[in-house]
Amino acid sequence: MYARPKLNRLPYEFKRILRKATEQRLSCDRPVLLFSGGTDSLAVFWTLLELSPKLATYTFRLEEKVSQDSRAANAAAAHWGIVNYPIVIKDGGAKNTAEEVKRVVRKIGSARKTHVECAWPFIHIEPRIPEGAQVWCGINADDLYGSARSVATTYGKDASPRAFAEFRRKLLADEKTSAWEALGKVFDKSEVVSPYRDPELIDLMCKYSWGELNRPRQKWFVVEAFRKQYEQLAIYRRNDNLQCGSGVRDRMALMLEDESVNNRKHKKVQQLYKEWLDE
Repeated sequence: MYARPKLNRLPYEFKRILRKATEQRLSCDRPVLLFSGGTDSLAVFWTLLELSPKLATYTFRLEEKVSQDSRAANAAAAHWGIVNYPIVIKDGGAKNTAEEVKRVVRKIGSARKTHVECAWPFIHIEPRIPEGAQVWCGINADDLYGSARSVATTYGKDASPRAFAEFRRKLLADEKTSAWEALGKVFDKSEVVSPYRDPELIDLMCKYSWGELNRPRQKWFVVEAFRKQYEQLAIYRRNDNLQCGSGVRDRMALMLEDESVNNRKHKKVQQLYKEWLDE
């Protein structure tokens, strides 16, 4: 444990420790990044790019929706000369979706809504990943920043980082948080790495209050840390959770309307997930 850096040093310390955590875990010359084009994955993207020019990125979108994630990821990859593999998930109807979700529920061993809906898109990416590739992602970053509205409400007015730190450490100690464990089960043939789970990076972030990390705007210090890159491409966006921004939640909801899928007339999709897990 080291002393808390002054707030104006946070961007530099963040960038330094992110690079150190990435360099320590990087074990192949062709890493793969699950790339959303959001603040968290951009920081990993730029860090990996410095360490491994052979980086490849993968971004999913649904057939019926060109998401902000896919637009941002494609723009960033094109600007920095990286091949981004766009995975377009076709809409095969509620029955097809249900069969895929059943596989996911049984593979990850969970019916929790967040776990299922975060894991499902990646079963379409997993077969495309080269054998032996190391799969990188930005999972758990939002837990460190306290991006959820409920967290902002609880800790946003508290100038002391102590309670906020305890809350985050408890979250990160649970491997189920933000579907981290579920993602590992989807990519069970690859090593999955998120530098935001690095102990030193967690220690750094837990020294600061919610307001210090998210004012004057959300994750401001990341923008400061990578200011040169952000000046090249105006790509900053506020956080948007994967399920909603991508349209996954809307597609899952369509299963409730199909009687052949929802023959028990469940009102919530999580009831379907639980039914299939219990089977």
